[in-house]
Amino acid sequence: ILDHNYCSCRGCQKATGTLKAPFVVVAKASFRTTAGTPSPYRAHSGVKCDVHGTWHFCPKCGTQVFWLGDKSERVDIFAGTLDNTSLFKPEG
Repeated sequence: ILDHNYCSCRGCQKATGTLKAPFVVVAKASFRTTAGTPSPYRAHSGVKCDVHGTWHFCPKCGTQVFWLGDKSERVDIFAGTLDNTSLFKPEG
């Protein structure tokens, strides 16, 4: 894990249904999904995360799993989807 944090932009709020979306960051090169194929979605609201990346969700249950920036070598995985949620350890 490279980082962990919260995002409170309006795009993340709407995508996750929370005021602050908790996420962990991993290197794109080492990231892989282990079950199924997430479906991408690009929102066109004009807010931060909607402008700069694509949401990926489970097509079976609709859960937002991760966000992938257009020009980033990192993947933001929503902490609530981790099998081991203790990996999310933000300070404060």
